[in-house]
Amino acid sequence: MPELKRGFLQELLPKPIPKLAKQSRFWTGESGHMRESGVVVVNKWKHFISLLLICRLNGSERDSRPGKQGVYDLMYGDKETFWIGFLLAGDESFAFYRGDAAIMGESRCAL
Repeated sequence: MPELKRGFLQELLPKPIPKLAKQSRFWTGESGHMRESGVVVVNKWKHFISLLLICRLNGSERDSRPGKQGVYDLMYGDKETFWIGFLLAGDESFAFYRGDAAIMGESRCAL
């Protein structure tokens, strides 16, 4: 599956392929995921085009149709569309939080 995802990025992204894409776990095959998207902070005025592309990736073509592969066939949900949308716009002014994802709060499991 990683080769398929690298090929997807090679087809989709503008040439030359951005360094950020080549360093991603999505590209190297280390993982099919880059980040969790529970919290995304974006300056909407500065990155408007990137946001439009993110919306497009999560739009009507996200799901498969007969004879067509959907965006979500290559990724689980919207997580990857955020950084891919930025790169599609030629916008490399984004960063990932280097720490791990976490949950805060109290667990109230009914056993």
